[in-house]
Amino acid sequence: MKNTLLIAALFLICSCGSSGNGDQEVISDYLSEMDGENLEEVKEGMKENLKGLKSFINFFDNTFSNEIEFIEDESFDPVFKNDTTIVPVVIGQVKEAQFFQKFKDYKSHIEFEFKDKDFINPVSTIKTIREYYKPQKIYYNNGTIDIDSISKYDVSFEYDTVWGEPLLIDSIDVEYTIKYLSTYDEVIVSLDQPKANYNGGEILIEKIKDNYVYITASDTLNAPLKIEGLNEEGKVLHSKGYSYTDREPKEEKEVFAEMIEFLEETIEKLDNQEFKDTKELKSYIKKNASKLDYFKDNDGMFHRELYYDGTVKKVKLYFAKKYEKKKIQFTATTNTKFGKMIYMPTENGISVMDKKNNELFSVKGSDYYPINDRFYEDDEHYYHLNIKKKRMDTLFVYDIESYENGLVGIQKKDEGDYKLYSKDNKEVSKQEYTYLVEEGNSLFGRSNFKYYHIDKKGKGTLLKDVEELGDMAGGMISIKNENYQYGFINEKGKIVIPMIYDKVGNFSDGFVQVRNEDNDYETPDYYGYLNKKGKKVLGFKYERAHEFINGIALVKYDGTYKFIDKKGEVWIDTKSKGASINGKGRERVYSFNDGSKYDSYGILITQ
Repeated sequence: MKNTLLIAALFLICSCGSSGNGDQEVISDYLSEMDGENLEEVKEGMKENLKGLKSFINFFDNTFSNEIEFIEDESFDPVFKNDTTIVPVVIGQVKEAQFFQKFKDYKSHIEFEFKDKDFINPVSTIKTIREYYKPQKIYYNNGTIDIDSISKYDVSFEYDTVWGEPLLIDSIDVEYTIKYLSTYDEVIVSLDQPKANYNGGEILIEKIKDNYVYITASDTLNAPLKIEGLNEEGKVLHSKGYSYTDREPKEEKEVFAEMIEFLEETIEKLDNQEFKDTKELKSYIKKNASKLDYFKDNDGMFHRELYYDGTVKKVKLYFAKKYEKKKIQFTATTNTKFGKMIYMPTENGISVMDKKNNELFSVKGSDYYPINDRFYEDDEHYYHLNIKKKRMDTLFVYDIESYENGLVGIQKKDEGDYKLYSKDNKEVSKQEYTYLVEEGNSLFGRSNFKYYHIDKKGKGTLLKDVEELGDMAGGMISIKNENYQYGFINEKGKIVIPMIYDKVGNFSDGFVQVRNEDNDYETPDYYGYLNKKGKKVLGFKYERAHEFINGIALVKYDGTYKFIDKKGEVWIDTKSKGASINGKGRERVYSFNDGSKYDSYGILITQ
């Protein structure tokens, strides 16, 4: 029900805290969600959500201030780094954007995506970067261009959003703005100097004990980008948890209980039929919620509890000082393979429409779940939408899998092989496959212990001597022969690096580490690096080798671990003989047996 959003909003405000400046707006926004609901629906929704709120109040019996404990074994986090080098990477990623279009309940839905599936969006892990998307034009398949209504639509790379009536879209022009931190300030407070004045406000340590810190800051200050707890040596301790609120921790439970009491009283009034309609109920909530203590910030301070792995001696706060902006235009193209018709699930079944939004026919049935636009399933069967006969045909098969190249794999019975069919449910090949797998935009099948690359028409091309396929990485797939030698194929199924290597890694930053092809067991095995054409770019001299990230790779040669660049030049010699790696991508941390740690950029974290 809509009103559950109101309860969820009040719940989040209470449990997570707020700035104290926009709570009335939050209430007003969520009260509007009650529009169209009668009093009985509102009441039942409140009762259901109140049960969860009551159980959550027990959280406040275990606040961080009651969990102070001495941590003898410290663990550390990387030092805050404002990485502006990633800005061009993010912009380049956006330029390669595309979108997937689907239709539901007579609406068009769009979800944007990045063409390079191997690239992990770095913005999700970087607080110093913000992105803004503003649609400019929609180019429809029927030749029309929409500019006037474009402001109604949102660009999202996380979920689909409604983009008007169900019309096929060819491309969308988008204005992209990236805002990134260029300069910032640091403020340090400690037990010896617990108070600091910054930008017209005050920051104060109220309490430090072992691994617990309680600080307050003036409401006039912007929220810090990051807060670090430092030990005696100035190392950044690992953060175990935190709580951000507008009041002292000891007051939180009482304020939360007051909110629950208000909701209980409102439900009681609903039971007693004291409101004549939803409008009167909304007026009551708006008037009385503002009287609750939660919405009264009496001390003008923001309260923060922090909890670390190790004994805290100092606290460092980072505040944004200046942001820079860059703006570009890009065109996102469709990744949806439509024909001349639109297939749209509705509440009553499936509606088939032409590209001008005219309904050609519909098929009744409310429980169809789309596998793709022509194959469907429910709790009992699989189905095929028969366009020629304008009906839904029941398919008595065990499994159906849909693939990006437009084909489907159908398994007639349990533990049986798969055959490939077109969208018209016509068999496209007599070849049977034990299983089918997609890597990137390529389809592969295994039959009689042999692998095939399968094109859009279902033709399978034998991958000679390939006994095993690896995962796609950097647009390349590792392969292995019967002699346990490795090489690589591309998305088209072409072997570009022969299977002559004893061991291979995954392509990253355009390079891959491989162990040499010399099978003379009296000769030491060394690693080198190849590019995507199979050309040797760094010679076989490394005892250990890891993939390139951020332009550097960790290798071992001459007895110690070193960071090298893509020219093979030593960037840092750690002088260490042992190493371990934790985390992936830009979150990677390199640890060495002398206790030192480096982040994914080769910057020293701990010495």
